[in-house]
Amino acid sequence: MTSWVRRRTMDAIANFGPLAKEALPALVKALQDPSKWIRAKAIQTLAKIGKPAKHLVPQLIKMWDDKGWNVPSKAQAAIKSLGLNTETIKLVVQRLQTSPQRRHQMYCIQLLAFHIPTLFSKLKTKQKMMQLLQLK
Repeated sequence: MTSWVRRRTMDAIANFGPLAKEALPALVKALQDPSKWIRAKAIQTLAKIGKPAKHLVPQLIKMWDDKGWNVPSKAQAAIKSLGLNTETIKLVVQRLQTSPQRRHQMYCIQLLAFHIPTLFSKLKTKQKMMQLLQLK
């Protein structure tokens, strides 16, 4: 099957949104495809599937290291769309503290800035938020 056909197939899957959760294993496999176009399209499709794909955010954070020129930015957009939970916030904070790459640091700051207001309202107190972010 050609790359073009595979990408169009993922477009069709994405149109089903959360109902396409059955396709998650194939999309996870596509994240390892040799083609940067297939990897990028798989990421976009995961974002459109939405909540059923949220558990894949840690894997999408790892995609920031991908060498395909558009793959890291697609992963960033997908993570922003899927959202963060306390586990993934810790991963983002850890990446911010340890990654020497400015692009990764920028991605972390963007995600935290985007999601912190929602998380703060859920946690109810500044102290809990600071503990979560390991800022004490």
